[in-house]
Amino acid sequence: MFMEKKTNNYDFPEWLKEDNHDRLPASKKNFVLVNIKTVIKILNYFGKVTPNVTVHTSAWLRLLLLIAYTYLILATTNPIFLWVILLLLGGRLVTFPGEVIIVILKKLVKLLLVSAILLLPSVLLQNENIDLFLIRISLVMLNLSVFLTVTSWQQFVAALRQLHLPEVMILTIDITIKYAYTLGHYLQEILYSVRLRTLGQRVSRQMLGVIVGQLYLSARKRTNDLYQAMVLRGYRQSARNNNHITFNRQDGGSLCLFIAMVILAIVLRGRG
Repeated sequence: MFMEKKTNNYDFPEWLKEDNHDRLPASKKNFVLVNIKTVIKILNYFGKVTPNVTVHTSAWLRLLLLIAYTYLILATTNPIFLWVILLLLGGRLVTFPGEVIIVILKKLVKLLLVSAILLLPSVLLQNENIDLFLIRISLVMLNLSVFLTVTSWQQFVAALRQLHLPEVMILTIDITIKYAYTLGHYLQEILYSVRLRTLGQRVSRQMLGVIVGQLYLSARKRTNDLYQAMVLRGYRQSARNNNHITFNRQDGGSLCLFIAMVILAIVLRGRG
């Protein structure tokens, strides 16, 4: 005797059977999507262990040369010396790949905009030579853009330790960078959750205040947890710094080039 086959009397509703190809309404400037892309870029920047371009000079020397070249550029008023600095930086840019040059130029534009907003009003009020000011600021920002491209945050912190700066300052910078990366991940999770919960809907900009509040509470909790962990483990600031200064041939070449630029600046100032 064959058993009768059981049939399921339940059926799906008609609205589930219908094909709906309507597009979800989305504005041209989606608040959530724009911020997600920005956070991803910031996380990629802080998360890079190796820079976009690998150079063989030591990180501590790169940091010192950045400060020294900035002082030379800002201290001189000779256009010939500024042109030599521009040719020097241009020759260095030529050795980089094309996509890296585009990244450097984008950084340069952003830094110039910030510098113009902060410094240009004071220059206009003092009636100084605006052309010379723009040239010097552009060279400084270009040199800084190159430094940020060839130096990662990890190398920057290692350079500070090699130069034996105060350990409190180095520890503060190191923790700030790491917590910025951690909070960036937390912000990314919040934005993704907001995007999923408001799929096809318009997100109010008042949500920004809620997100900032969540970030503040998370940062405060993580900071307290870190402090308690350091206290329980008996943290002391008397740890030895084992990062010693290293020197290679490329460092010698960069140092000789800087000395030549200093001599050129002195000669041009004497003639002027």
